[in-house]
Amino acid sequence: MATGWRGGLSADDWNITTGWSGWLSADDWIMATGWSGWLSADDLIMATGWSGWLSADDWIMATGWSGGLSADDLMMATGWSGGLSADVWIMTTGWSGGLSADDLMMATGWSCGLSAYWFMATGWSGGLSADDWIMATGWSGGLSADDWIMATGWSGGLSADESRSCDQQRQGEDGSDCAAHLG
Repeated sequence: MATGWRGGLSADDWNITTGWSGWLSADDWIMATGWSGWLSADDLIMATGWSGWLSADDWIMATGWSGGLSADDLMMATGWSGGLSADVWIMTTGWSGGLSADDLMMATGWSCGLSAYWFMATGWSGGLSADDWIMATGWSGGLSADDWIMATGWSGGLSADESRSCDQQRQGEDGSDCAAHLG
């Protein structure tokens, strides 16, 4: 880098082959130049862990990160515990990967920092309707089922009074079984 060195290896090939511990670290080089070598930035992250001054998730947020693995594929495969949690990523970007937000919720329980208000803000048009989700999980978010119905109109499989009755039964206000009530 100090001499201009135009040998048989490009600068980034040299980095990968030798480790290149010069005045620029590998990730500084990537940020400064775009780094178009034989490994893309995301391939490098996957292969090495890439612990530079930008974490993997910061890189994704700053650049869009269009490498071999999408952000959500990486999350699903590795757990992806970077500076952004999965739900913050979804809220910030829309997160249009291989799994929709609701599929992820159903598969994993998805107990991140987003409350039921995510549903209110987005309409949540995934594989399960809002009311199916409520019935299946108990849905203990900031809004009760009937408050949700009153706020949105909510034309799902349960009417407001059926939902309210189920809420009361779930809370033990009578002895009947909510699941049995729903048949």
